[in-house]
Amino acid sequence: MDELSNIALALAIGVLAALLPSVSVVLDRIRGKVSAPLPELTLERRLADLGELMRSSSVLLEEVQAEIQARISLADKAKRDAAEAESLAQMNDAQRIAVARLVRAELAVEVRKSSTRSFWQGFAANFVFFALGVIASIVTTMYLEK
Repeated sequence: MDELSNIALALAIGVLAALLPSVSVVLDRIRGKVSAPLPELTLERRLADLGELMRSSSVLLEEVQAEIQARISLADKAKRDAAEAESLAQMNDAQRIAVARLVRAELAVEVRKSSTRSFWQGFAANFVFFALGVIASIVTTMYLEK
């Protein structure tokens, strides 16, 4: 039912967007801003205006539908997350302990990989600075001997 009301809202917005220029002209005439009568429109011009309004309302409707689809997918994800949280909440103590151990084991493996990688990165950086120091010492010694 919520999806149907979103579609009805999108259609109403599209119709209002299509009618907005006409409402603006009528309100301006009521307020007296437009004193001259509107020029008579030919049938071709009115049909062209109608086509343009229909195209713009079609584009607006597509944009609104895309937004509705995005919100529906977000709501579906939230429902799945809520169902997963509910199933986790209904676990007994033994199941909770098993899941906690599994998560801890996975985290420990990732930390071990990260610390090994960090060690080798530090080793490489230190070696580069050591090599630069050796080069600087050699260049300095050669420069001072001249």
